[in-house]
Amino acid sequence: MATDDRFVFRIAPHAIEDLGSNLYTSFPRVLAEFIANAYDADASKVEVSIDFKKIRDLRKLMRKNFENEAAEASSSELLIPLADRFLPDATQIEIRDDGFGMTEEDLNQRFLWTARRRRSLEPVQRSKASRPLMGRKGLGKLAGFGVARIMEVVTKRKGDENALKVTLDYDEILKRDNLTEVPVPGGEVSQEFSRSEQGTIIRLRRLAFDAVKSRSGTVAHELSEQFEFIDPSDFAIWLNEHRIPSPRRQFAFVWPSPDAPKNDLVRCKLETEHGDISFDYRIRFRRDRRALPAAKRGIRVYAHNRMAAAPSLFDADTNMHGFRMTDYMDGVVRADFIDDQQQDYIATDRQSLRWDTPLLTPLKDFLSEQIKEACKEYQKVRDESKKSEVKDDAFTQEVIGSQPLSAREKTLVERLAVSLARITKKGVEDEKYRQLLPDLVLSFGQGNLYERLSKLAETDRPDVAELLVQVVRLNRMELDRSTSVVRSRIKAIDALDKEVGRTSQGDDCRNERQIQKLFEVAPWLIDPLYHDYLAADKSLNTTLKLLADALGIKTAVVSDEVQAVIQREPDFFFLLGDDPLNYVVIVEIKASNKPAELDDLMQLREYIDTARKWLNDNGHSRVAVRGELICTPPPRDSGKREHRRFLLEADKLKPGDDHRIRSYTRVLEDTRSAHATILELARALAESEAADPNVHESFKAAF
Repeated sequence: MATDDRFVFRIAPHAIEDLGSNLYTSFPRVLAEFIANAYDADASKVEVSIDFKKIRDLRKLMRKNFENEAAEASSSELLIPLADRFLPDATQIEIRDDGFGMTEEDLNQRFLWTARRRRSLEPVQRSKASRPLMGRKGLGKLAGFGVARIMEVVTKRKGDENALKVTLDYDEILKRDNLTEVPVPGGEVSQEFSRSEQGTIIRLRRLAFDAVKSRSGTVAHELSEQFEFIDPSDFAIWLNEHRIPSPRRQFAFVWPSPDAPKNDLVRCKLETEHGDISFDYRIRFRRDRRALPAAKRGIRVYAHNRMAAAPSLFDADTNMHGFRMTDYMDGVVRADFIDDQQQDYIATDRQSLRWDTPLLTPLKDFLSEQIKEACKEYQKVRDESKKSEVKDDAFTQEVIGSQPLSAREKTLVERLAVSLARITKKGVEDEKYRQLLPDLVLSFGQGNLYERLSKLAETDRPDVAELLVQVVRLNRMELDRSTSVVRSRIKAIDALDKEVGRTSQGDDCRNERQIQKLFEVAPWLIDPLYHDYLAADKSLNTTLKLLADALGIKTAVVSDEVQAVIQREPDFFFLLGDDPLNYVVIVEIKASNKPAELDDLMQLREYIDTARKWLNDNGHSRVAVRGELICTPPPRDSGKREHRRFLLEADKLKPGDDHRIRSYTRVLEDTRSAHATILELARALAESEAADPNVHESFKAAF
């Protein structure tokens, strides 16, 4: 195609903003970029100098001055927001390394040429050739603009008479019409290095108020984590004359190979479309009472000694058994193959990977399953330890002994205490445990345990919702374990298994009606908390009338928004809890042998919004509304637009949202997990009956 000078491709200066100040918002990650450059330059050490006290004092003074300005300013006067202000230029951050430095050509061709692919250039002669390069994209140098407006670079090769110095001014760059070529002030300087020295100094000045609020300990910890697998004897990182050590962590449990040394990693090989991939990994759990912040939970991924992806739980289901164990999860993967590919799989800010690619999807799926297994196994270990804690805890035994309970009731209450100890961070010593246990034991003795737990779960203790589920799974099965209940529940679970199995058999007949009938008979199949529904397959108009009666609303208001969908028919409508702590659960069921579409999810959301609007209009805004869509999710590789739209919306859902999506396979797994005790009992009964035909009557008499 012939060229035409009427058309010109340009890059606006604000690209620097998007690739610098907007991308690198974490102070420690900004420093990590320059430390990685030092590592690639064969440095044996890098020294970061930051006067944290001075910065902290200046920020306090700036905040006080801003508050004074705001108090004196008129309402029409525009103030520069505090977040947009800068520390004085005299305050700076310095990163100094003893690497091989840069020549004038290196500065122009490598450092000052942004986004030039470093690995495609002529290799630099490196004395430490065994070190894999960390840099790749050529964007790391822009990280400095994430915390500062001025970036000064001083660099020198060994044996050169003088050093070279250039200064990048963010505000001056933004004044340019485009970024094709931007002149940079610079020249030779003699006072920065001696003749025998070599290396590079990065100085960051005009520091942004908000960007430099991290404390010394936080910066040291983050840098230690970023470069966890670097050998300190080969490359040392110093912060204000203190060497940053490798992380030292103590773990209560590791997976796989729980009996192997806890700090060792395990080698693994997986098959992919690109051939076999090999990596080292271990899923570790911190000790009790050492729960991690949410952003630190999961598995970190490293490639070539540097973090390539922040901690993630991948596809771990919040409903899986032992999910709370993720609060303590500190897993790690070393996968150098990711950075050895011609294609770049690491995000620019090194917080995530391109997981939905043929190369990495098998790794993500594998790790998701391993998280599930690790949590399940650690939950078993913790359950056993909690049993011992409860048995040996004087406070617990005193509380249990304070009530006139039978031996069997005391056993059940001890198991309740174990469940409570599991969900509190410090176990039997936790203040919450010691507050709740006497109340719950008293409620058990008075026969209103479920009522009390329901109220607690809806107040300021949302974690008690998990305890409620555990108690329902635990105690109700104990109280209901007559042979007739055992057999009826086993029959219902088998019936659900049969309907779900129609999906894999390729049955094209939609079966949501059959499943709905099954759930009408046994709503506990959906969730152990769901025992009685307010309405099933009735119009929303009828359902809201029933809800009005249950809530004591004599004359219900029906707004236009509610009127618009009042003839629609939600599959199940549950009212749980007791006034004033009721909550509504709307369950929408779709055929197990037809992949869900976006309209199915939108229908549930419409019901939730309508019910919430109706409750608000009728003075019951405190009644929470939740929803659940039970369906067969479409395959990830589906080409159908409605399937892709469904998956996009489903991926946005987070724990704590007012609705969730569960596959039929997940519902079946949850049901089997919730009824594990009853299934074991059924197997024991079957084995006993096979050995002794008269065991049935003695079994009934025992309970």
